[in-house]
Amino acid sequence: MNKNNSQLPIYILLILISYIWFLVDSIASLHLDWGGDYAGYLLQAKSIHNQNIVEFSNTIRELISLTDGQRYEFAQTPGNWGYPVFLSFFEFFHEYDIKKLKQLNLLLHLSFLFVAFKIFRIYINQFQSLMFTSLFAFLPIFLEFHYKLLSEMLFAFLMIFGIYMNYKSELYKQNWYIYEAIIFGLAFLVRRQGALWLIVYLIVSIFKEKKISKQSLLYSFYFFLPFVIFFTILRVNPVGNISSSAGEWSNFTTPNIDTLIFIFKEIGFIATRYPNNISAIFGVLFFAFILFGFLKESNVRNTFLIFYIIFHFFYSPADTQRYWMPIIILFVIQILINFNSLLGHRLATPILSILFLLTSIYWLNSFADQRNYYLTSNGPNTESFVELAEFIQFQNENTLFIFHSPRTFYYFTNKKSYRLGDTVYANSIFVCEKGLTSQCTDKRFVKLDSIKKTNIFENESFILFQLNNE
Repeated sequence: MNKNNSQLPIYILLILISYIWFLVDSIASLHLDWGGDYAGYLLQAKSIHNQNIVEFSNTIRELISLTDGQRYEFAQTPGNWGYPVFLSFFEFFHEYDIKKLKQLNLLLHLSFLFVAFKIFRIYINQFQSLMFTSLFAFLPIFLEFHYKLLSEMLFAFLMIFGIYMNYKSELYKQNWYIYEAIIFGLAFLVRRQGALWLIVYLIVSIFKEKKISKQSLLYSFYFFLPFVIFFTILRVNPVGNISSSAGEWSNFTTPNIDTLIFIFKEIGFIATRYPNNISAIFGVLFFAFILFGFLKESNVRNTFLIFYIIFHFFYSPADTQRYWMPIIILFVIQILINFNSLLGHRLATPILSILFLLTSIYWLNSFADQRNYYLTSNGPNTESFVELAEFIQFQNENTLFIFHSPRTFYYFTNKKSYRLGDTVYANSIFVCEKGLTSQCTDKRFVKLDSIKKTNIFENESFILFQLNNE
């Protein structure tokens, strides 16, 4: 009886999480924006199934090369193959149905929470562990990524799973490092940031042992084992050949005070949901806690977090929340480890319970504010785009279209397009997305003022102009 009563809070919280996730998933499970990353991943996954990986890679590179006169920050050519392989592995389940594809995110999030709970239990009691784990079930940025077919959720799971193996190897003195290395090697194939773990591991190992040990060599071997297996099977570079793309490490810049303040705001925004100086204060506190842990014990985990943060000081600030999302829980874990003695006080649990309740309500309310966006901004899932796609199927297969999201356009229409750069290819068709005033929302459209245009299609959201510039 006592045992059943002790499990009651767990059952209640699991029911609450399931209910909230059901609401979240039902709000806009078919939501898709015009961002091209997910389309690139889906195209890569399909090329694995169709066994035309090389041909597909060449097609994507061709699409990207059509745009000139500007940076290719919008494009993967293609990206890392870890996430596409993951998607293709479950093709029997989703068959590229968007709603089913997004259910994989829920599975990854649940797995992420389970591993987080196991780590919390190493240092704090079951009830406190459950509360902290539940907070990450309600954290808005994780709920928002239920709508996004991107690699962040898989990368977050692999990173925390690798961290858990690192804890087990350290605390129980067992040979978990083999599994740890393989998991981080898989994370590297999902996002290139995963490579930083191996670099830090080797630096810390050499610093402590004053040499390259046998274990370090074995660790490196197992880390790169997934890379070798992927290359053998796919016959392409498993980490892709991205030049410059949102969410990856490239395009390093010299930091300045404005950039650093912005980055701290972005870190703090994840918790506060306020993009202002309050967020920056929270971001600075997060960094101070991690720095404190690093100075207290310079193990691989603490060193990795410091390196990860510093690297992003030198990175372009665009789209930075995607960088922080996979490791935000690692910040919290390290903070709890450094101050876990305070959680043993008899007032800790009631105070944490109140904070948990208030924070959960605040986060869920702030997430609800995003609902209209997810309900109304559905990109290629709108009826207007379906009508457009049906119309252009009758166009010549060699016809080039001009559109702001070439990979998304190609995925849903199988037609090639390019973003308007310096070159306007002869007889292209400009796909103009209309705003509230029924005018073209693409500001680059003014570059075509001197070119003769013919309206060949129009519906509620799009106008197609045939360009006559032979």
